Amino acid sequence: VRVDSATPLDGAPASLAGADASAAASTGGGALMPAGDGRVGEVTGGGATAAEARGHEPYVGEPMNAGEPAAIFADAKAADPARASHSSASEPRTAARPAEEDKRALRRLFLELPALSAALRAITPPSAAFAQQQDLLQRLALAALDVNTMPALELSAPGQKLAKRQQEQRSFHSGQAAAALDNAWSLLARLKLANADDIAQLFDEADRLIANLEFALAERRAVPASGVAPQQAERKEPTLGSPHQ
Repeated sequence: VRVDSATPLDGAPASLAGADASAAASTGGGALMPAGDGRVGEVTGGGATAAEARGHEPYVGEPMNAGEPAAIFADAKAADPARASHSSASEPRTAARPAEEDKRALRRLFLELPALSAALRAITPPSAAFAQQQDLLQRLALAALDVNTMPALELSAPGQKLAKRQQEQRSFHSGQAAAALDNAWSLLARLKLANADDIAQLFDEADRLIANLEFALAERRAVPASGVAPQQAERKEPTLGSPHQ
């Protein structure tokens, strides 16, 4: 594309266009001048673009059809890695690994069992249910101690690692203990709203829930048999002759 230095640019004063052309001719360098199709070419001192002087057409990028969005708006996730990572983080998460599930459940038990005991102690039962309340508090304290001394998920003994299937079995039982904790919180809300005549009955239900918690923690501590898929172990219902059941 050749630009006549004497011809003023579209929309520009003649004096400005002439000054640009004169500066390019006097210095021997190139000046940027718009071509007829709206592209910008570098004008050499002889009036030709730098691309023509080198013997090839200047690269102006890919043509953009009318109605197509600009490339910078085509894919925001590709143009912005931070936005892409934020979008992937907001997507539904897959199932967590057994180690993560076990760690999450034990942390909840470690933090919430003392708070559950304190809330249960704040309830004033009738005199007939006072001994039962003290028994429940003692068992919750022992369950919290059991959580604090829980062995590592992947070890059956110092230096002896468990198989992946056995780790899944242990992680399953820690999840069962966390589920029993959720049920205990629900029961505590009912205890706070219950009448004095209903507290003894609700304490019986609390006895059952704490028994489920104790059973799940005992299974989490035990070394599972190899080759057994994670499943709910069978728990025998309490009998009249067994204490704390």
